[in-house]
Amino acid sequence: MLKLITFPPAFGAPSMSPFGTKVMCLLNMSGAEWQVHYAGDTRKSPKKKLPVLKDGDKIIPDSNAIRAYLEQKLDFDFDAGLSAEQRATSHMLIKMLEEHTYFIGLVERWSSEDNWQIMRRKMFENAPKWMEILLANKIRKKMLAQAYAQGMARHSEKERLQLAKADMAAIRTVLGDKDFLFGAAPTAADATAVPFLITMAHMPAATKISKHFAADKTLMDYVERGKAAMYQGLKS
Repeated sequence: MLKLITFPPAFGAPSMSPFGTKVMCLLNMSGAEWQVHYAGDTRKSPKKKLPVLKDGDKIIPDSNAIRAYLEQKLDFDFDAGLSAEQRATSHMLIKMLEEHTYFIGLVERWSSEDNWQIMRRKMFENAPKWMEILLANKIRKKMLAQAYAQGMARHSEKERLQLAKADMAAIRTVLGDKDFLFGAAPTAADATAVPFLITMAHMPAATKISKHFAADKTLMDYVERGKAAMYQGLKS
């Protein structure tokens, strides 16, 4: 049986990481037999990140590599029925969410003092106090350094909100009046979009940006359809 190693549930999501929840959705969509193992220490992971998929002796890190592995192993196409143009649009949407929208959320979670205090308690709730004292601020600095290197942490809150609005508009435009991004059934882009939208709308502590996502009825209705279709058996 396939074994997924990812961060535990938090803040209304099956995994603290939208990448982890994305892989859970892909596993559900693929019909594979799998189980989850929750972890928080990434130091032994091949890329020092989670999620990681284990298939016997094989270890597959990174959500996109996991998708490719599932497609090859199971002879399954997450984008079955899509045209070449739709597949290209799907690829670009996924990259936007993972390499742009994600960093807006990262700054929201880790720079806001209100968010950080809740994140800190959640991250170390089952750890000894000495570990929290030793690691908490180092982890926060590391995450914010990543966001600064990527560029998102260099923007003001007002600028980040405008960037978020542009991402939201792009998703709404592709969605149109369809149930899912490319039709009546979810595809790989939906397995990414739904977890990332949930992350943006449900911060540990509400922010101007998270409130904007949560107030978008079109996107939140879409999220609920996505959860009904892809979150079977997932804890939150």
